[in-house]
Amino acid sequence: MVDLPTYVEGFHNVDRLKKLRYNKFGKTDMVVSHIGLGGCSAGGEYGPVDEAVSVQTIVEAVRNGVNFLDTSPAYGCGRGEEVFAKALKQIPRKAYYICTKVGRYKTTWYEKFDFSAEKTLESIDESLQRLGIDYVDLLLINDLEFAVDTQQIVKETLPALNQIIKRGKARYIGVSGYPLSTLKRVVELTNVHVDVVLSHCRCTLLDTELLNYVPFFQSKGVGIINSSVTAMRLLSSSGPPQWHPASSQLRNICCQAAKLSKSRGVELAGLAAQFSVMSPGVDIHILGCDNIEIFAEIFELVTEPPSDERQKLMQEVQDLLKTVRVRNWEGGEISDYLNALALSSRPSDAVRRYSGNFQIVHGQKSA
Repeated sequence: MVDLPTYVEGFHNVDRLKKLRYNKFGKTDMVVSHIGLGGCSAGGEYGPVDEAVSVQTIVEAVRNGVNFLDTSPAYGCGRGEEVFAKALKQIPRKAYYICTKVGRYKTTWYEKFDFSAEKTLESIDESLQRLGIDYVDLLLINDLEFAVDTQQIVKETLPALNQIIKRGKARYIGVSGYPLSTLKRVVELTNVHVDVVLSHCRCTLLDTELLNYVPFFQSKGVGIINSSVTAMRLLSSSGPPQWHPASSQLRNICCQAAKLSKSRGVELAGLAAQFSVMSPGVDIHILGCDNIEIFAEIFELVTEPPSDERQKLMQEVQDLLKTVRVRNWEGGEISDYLNALALSSRPSDAVRRYSGNFQIVHGQKSA
């Protein structure tokens, strides 16, 4: 008998499940696998995908013990949730925890974000309908740095999430975003208990800034998720998608890192995954796998300690990446967002209200 809340006899591959580590998740009752599966790829955000293959990958991941699934209405404007729904029909409800999000929706800058209570309450109903379930285990505010004011998150969005919990549509709530200082600030300011924080691309071979915030979040009893161990494919031989906010200089150095890894017979994405899952204090690392073969390969890598050769290569890659002065893109997307709003036919209060924090000049920001 396996002592795990999500274990389902007859469904799970016990030998594979036992290879995973499981962590107590903040103050929640969840015991989560140290790797989770994300829905960005399933939503087509990185290009066309075979839906049947995505469904198969999700089912097999859970069968092998991955019990945390992460999606959002922003992934393919709901398509990611719809793909997950088809997989969930083949999985016992006890076997997984599922997370979705509110706040980020459409593809254009003008329609992409809405952190109002009204939209938040509407969004969870739409997500549950797409997912075909009665509740989610975790509901996150997506990319909260794009809220026109942090106070909106604190006074409007988080209280709306609390209402959703009381209505039985979510069990726990949290926040997600790229700037770690903003996540920390919201946790400090709110009277609503934040159960979980999710930060993307900040615990990787490229950027380990999340680790500096682990003691604070742990002191608050907050579970910690690191999403996108490949920094949205920057750390891969395939390279990032066109929409990636990284600078050309950063793209180039990551391309060099991929070539360095390849010269040693190693795929950079796998190396990046191995590096991230060794990070102390982080409860879940979200993987995005396009197909069952890639998932199987990554699964083996992240459930075994890296060889001495691979650890040496990790250090070489980190040393190469450190030659770039700026290894993140914090603030860049905010600049793009505000410029888009300013140039629209109906500039909103967002531009004026943000102006206290940022000055936008020809697409650049200054503090």
